[in-house]
Amino acid sequence: MPKCSEALSCYMIGAAFPNVGRMSQQSMSSKLKLTSNSVLGLSGFEPYKECQFAEFSGDGSRLLTVQESEDGIARLWSCESGLQICTLEPTSMLTGRDDLSIAVSEPFAVFIESIALDMTGRYALLGLNDGTAGVFDCETGERLSVMHLEEALPTDYGTVRSVAFSKDGSLTLAVFPGGRVGVFDGNGGVLLGVLSSPSRQRRGKIVSLSVSEDGEYVFAGLSTSEAYLWRVSDFSLVSHSIDHRDATVQLCSSGDRIYWATRAGKIWYCDPGAVPVVLTCCDAGIEEAQFALNLENDEQTLALVRLVNGEIVRIKRDGARETLSCAAIAREAEWKNDRSGASIIPLLDGSFLFSSPDRESAAVCKYSLKEGVRSLPLPRADLQIAFLCISPGQSYVAVAYENCSKFDVLDLRTDTVIASSQIEDSIWITALSFSTDEELLAIGADKSTLLCWWSLRKNEFVQRSDVHSEAITCLEFGSSGDSLVSASEDRTVRLWKRTVERASFRTVGGEAALVSFASILKSGHIFLLRSVPELWSADLKELVYRAAVDAVQAFRIDEDCDSLLVSSDGVVNCLQLSTGALLERIEVEAVRPGTLPAIGMKALSRALFWQLPGGPYLHLPETFRGVSCPMRLSADGRITVVPCVDGAVLIGTTDSQPLTEPIFLPCRSDRQPLSGSFIGGGRVLLFCRNGNLLQLVFEEEQV
Repeated sequence: MPKCSEALSCYMIGAAFPNVGRMSQQSMSSKLKLTSNSVLGLSGFEPYKECQFAEFSGDGSRLLTVQESEDGIARLWSCESGLQICTLEPTSMLTGRDDLSIAVSEPFAVFIESIALDMTGRYALLGLNDGTAGVFDCETGERLSVMHLEEALPTDYGTVRSVAFSKDGSLTLAVFPGGRVGVFDGNGGVLLGVLSSPSRQRRGKIVSLSVSEDGEYVFAGLSTSEAYLWRVSDFSLVSHSIDHRDATVQLCSSGDRIYWATRAGKIWYCDPGAVPVVLTCCDAGIEEAQFALNLENDEQTLALVRLVNGEIVRIKRDGARETLSCAAIAREAEWKNDRSGASIIPLLDGSFLFSSPDRESAAVCKYSLKEGVRSLPLPRADLQIAFLCISPGQSYVAVAYENCSKFDVLDLRTDTVIASSQIEDSIWITALSFSTDEELLAIGADKSTLLCWWSLRKNEFVQRSDVHSEAITCLEFGSSGDSLVSASEDRTVRLWKRTVERASFRTVGGEAALVSFASILKSGHIFLLRSVPELWSADLKELVYRAAVDAVQAFRIDEDCDSLLVSSDGVVNCLQLSTGALLERIEVEAVRPGTLPAIGMKALSRALFWQLPGGPYLHLPETFRGVSCPMRLSADGRITVVPCVDGAVLIGTTDSQPLTEPIFLPCRSDRQPLSGSFIGGGRVLLFCRNGNLLQLVFEEEQV
């Protein structure tokens, strides 16, 4: 059998929970050998119709398929005889309607968008395009349930992209429009709970679901290389991973020591030349974190973090944790920006401001070691806070609200509201920035692409501009207060200068780029963050450097020390701010140990085996029409198969690493596999596009 020597392109995302069984250490030097193979055709399968979905039952005895031009019909097959057992044809209350939000040339028709089979293949779970899912009895064809999250049935088009059974059949899961995952009983008739995603910048869609062997955890893979892990007992988010590494939320330095917080809830630190150390680990993932401004002088508080469950937690210097505020419902902000979108702000005196996590009553809270937590008055308690912005001298804080154009300005010296206004109806505020002299507040919006200047002294708008053509994502004043840089989703960065009369601002330069953050440094240079950090001349005409760091997750600028901390793919890079030179690189082992070997195959190059509660798991961040095809593992957890465009890859696993020599199973163009299943005893089934079932038998030999 040939080895993997050519690049393959994987066309799906998969998430799979293997059994807890492990291979012995001796097996690490073994490899798999193909001993026999056979082909079984599905009787009545039409090979000229492209197969959209294919899913084996847990025991490999049955196969469920959905073919092109039959998007509303699922067919169940016997893997022993190749005969069709039954057809499933779901119906919908939307059928025949032509007044839905999605413009189509024909009245609504039911399409099957995702499928799953239970362990024996007796019951099927189908996700539909009417916003519902349902469990079907494969013996009678009867639909046993209509699964949805709201009290009333959906009245418009909506895609249920992924569905799953637990191994024992006691749970059914479905990803509904909006990204929420519903957890139901085995028949899908009773909603047990909802799994919610954290607020995030990426807008990926969940395309793969899997339930752990013991039924205690739910794993989801996203189209953006992200992954979630929830605990079923309390429906809480346990982990949120980006790019298969523990993503960095925030970082800072104190002397020679570097601290950083990660999505998985960990606070790390590292001293020069030392190994990174976990200071503490929170009970839930971290959504946002801010470190104290004077770490060298403050011996008490290290950071304040907002967990994905809505809690605000104080992290002490020794790693001890104190919960300051809890929320009945976790915050789910619609928009967030690295700087302008902060909802936690450290103050120079060691205290912190943070927006209340209570969605029933909006408030700005202030925490100090002396006074504890106290609320500052707000005139719009009925609205939800989107983000906060602090003035350079920390005299004022501006409050932007979710999904609206209203804003307030609080005077922190008197704890009073000095401004309460709005820009225009039906638009959202997306960015705020105070001038250095604290006289002006720049406000950026989305739909109307407005950039406004509010005078705190006059308590009115003094200038408006619509130079940008799409939503403004970032605003930053320069240290002199006479310059401003703005970034927008229209892929432009604008530099503004105050006129001689100091009455208004005008654009003096620009750069075509999709930028997530922009700032004017004390030196006058302009720092831009695309996917990589860049430093530009003061007039935005000359690129000084483009740092060799890609996929930035978090960063921290320290102009006084001429340093730039950048986290990328779980690695913390220390750069010289003025030149972009790499000074130090701190790499932490992936929280989920082990990656697939670099064997020149795209199908494996970004896949990972991870260890988490209920794991390990396997995830591939490549999609095919945005649907998932779970990778199957053998009953003892020793072997997995990865279907690819030109074949499949068979991999034996140890505790955290695959065997060093995966086996490539080439297939002809008409035999491109859609799914694979392990039945046991080294027997593998692969379902191919032409309707054939390939049965492969392997044995393990020691090297």
